[in-house]
Amino acid sequence: MTTQTLEKTQSHAASIEQTRNRRTLSPPTDIYETAENIVLLADIPGASQEGVNITLEGDLLTIEATMQDVQPDGGYTLAYGEFEPADYRRSFTVSQHVERSKIGATVRDGVLKVVLPKAEPAKVRKIKVAAG
Repeated sequence: MTTQTLEKTQSHAASIEQTRNRRTLSPPTDIYETAENIVLLADIPGASQEGVNITLEGDLLTIEATMQDVQPDGGYTLAYGEFEPADYRRSFTVSQHVERSKIGATVRDGVLKVVLPKAEPAKVRKIKVAAG
């Protein structure tokens, strides 16, 4: 059901592209399905809630996030740096089996959780069998 309900539209192999003098990464994402929801968990370390933008345009769900530049406390001056801040971007195609008006998201400890509630026809139902 998950592959029909939510389809990956960007390959992970093409996960890094150069834009705006910052790298753009495709965040690794796990997709889970319950009887009620489809849940996306995307790794976006360094991005805060304010730096995350999620849009749904037609059938395309796009996740964008900006990694914050980290400045050490204590008046240090960077002598050598290998860490390069980046942006995140990933898109998914959402089927008609998702209740679009009820999509929600949270960010915690560098993980973005997007919950896509299933529409009534897509939910798993238990059918009671009566003796005939």
